[in-house]
Amino acid sequence: MRAAGPHGARHDRKDLAKTVDGFLFGIGDTFAAVWHGSGACVSWVGQTMNVIVAPLLSPLFAILNPIADTVGKVLFSALGFLPKWASLCVLAGMCGVVMIFAFKFLSNQPAITRAKDDISANLLALKLYKDELRVTAITQLRLLWSVLRLQRYALTPVLTLMLPMLLMLGQMGTYFQWETPRINESVLLRVGLQSNHDATRTPTLIVPGSIRIDAGPIASQTDVAWRLTPTENGMHTLTIKVADQSYTKELACETTTGRVSAVRPSTDWTEQLLHPIETPIPPNAGIQAIKLDYEKARSWFCGGDNWVISFLVVSMTTALLLKPAVGVRF
Repeated sequence: MRAAGPHGARHDRKDLAKTVDGFLFGIGDTFAAVWHGSGACVSWVGQTMNVIVAPLLSPLFAILNPIADTVGKVLFSALGFLPKWASLCVLAGMCGVVMIFAFKFLSNQPAITRAKDDISANLLALKLYKDELRVTAITQLRLLWSVLRLQRYALTPVLTLMLPMLLMLGQMGTYFQWETPRINESVLLRVGLQSNHDATRTPTLIVPGSIRIDAGPIASQTDVAWRLTPTENGMHTLTIKVADQSYTKELACETTTGRVSAVRPSTDWTEQLLHPIETPIPPNAGIQAIKLDYEKARSWFCGGDNWVISFLVVSMTTALLLKPAVGVRF
């Protein structure tokens, strides 16, 4: 038998490279398909959950937001003399104190202690009996069960505190998130249209004498927009008329120490949560949310979206520092 020449060896290498490339491309296509499928599945689960919880949460936030708004007015009025960074630290510190005490009294502390002790014991058993396969397998199952128990005991107070925490964060967003325009500085007003909007019911805008309309209405399939310029400081009321119905929206000018509502929300519970000051627009209004394109507050600590991170860091640090004194385990 004759040995293969250099041309034959080169041909074999090309075939091998094609085979490897095909295998790798197949793995890549499979991974992409699994990834897209997982994304579609998560999206479907999220949409399904939203369909289930929306009828419950939308009216719930419609009731709770006015109560939280009253508390927010009192709280931020009391802190109005402080710089915003100091107000954020005070609120975050207070929240950390409340969370650590609430966690202690809402959680099953003896059960958490037993679960953590079981985790420590099983970890020690894994080190001592690492050569015993049967013992190691049983210990791993026990360790997993202990971890699941710990998560269950910790999850109960977290779920209990979630709703008041969300309401509080929504109120804080109105204080730290936005920067209002100054005198003679324009801002864009957008009125969202519902998908079944009647073209004969185009919204019209009525403004007070302290607001100048520079452009608009500019209509698209999804919204109608105006460019407005305030000529005086303070809170100004805009009126959007749709047929025989009127809906108001507040516009703030240089109210740097007060709370700001960038959006009058629809009845969607997420919009009500993020924009809690103004009442939701009814579902049959022909329009959706009314939005003012305020700029985000410029601050690395207590402005824009950064205030959320600062709040979480300060509140969690406060809770952890108080943990030994309060005698809580989690």
